[in-house]
Amino acid sequence: EAEFRRYLECGILAHGFARARCSTCRQDFLVAFSCKGRGICPSCNARRMAETAAHLVDHVFPQVAVRQWVLSFPKRLRYLPHTATRHSSGACSRSRCVRSKASCALVVRGRR
Repeated sequence: EAEFRRYLECGILAHGFARARCSTCRQDFLVAFSCKGRGICPSCNARRMAETAAHLVDHVFPQVAVRQWVLSFPKRLRYLPHTATRHSSGACSRSRCVRSKASCALVVRGRR
């Protein structure tokens, strides 16, 4: 309930703000406080997502070799791994096998 109340007050000047001044034109402007919530506030979640993406692009990805693999299931089987752990472990081991075969093929071709 507290997070929902903060969300309702997020970005509204009547609930708190900071006064800032542009160093070049010397004009004052007001910046409303945000709730900094992680649950339901779309603007705070978007800000956090943008900051995380910028951090990954600027600091993490340049130093680490990244390769993305996407494992997709047919629509009928899509939710099966969530409900039956026996099936999910089998799917994970099969995908691991396919990934290792693909990596070996790249090494043989000299692409790695």
